[in-house]
Amino acid sequence: MTRSDGTKQITLAGSPLYYFANDAQPRDTKGQAVGGIWWVVGANGQKITTQASSNNSSGY
Repeated sequence: MTRSDGTKQITLAGSPLYYFANDAQPRDTKGQAVGGIWWVVGANGQKITTQASSNNSSGY
């Protein structure tokens, strides 16, 4: 989609996708469930609505 400032934003099923800046390593999920609105997207394209583990990493 095109954002109001003219830049492009990637989407999945109409929802914008974002990179969480505090995720430093592959598979980090520190942004999971932040504010109850930010979710990791699985390989199947579906949002994963479970909470991240206590160490904020998916454990892979």
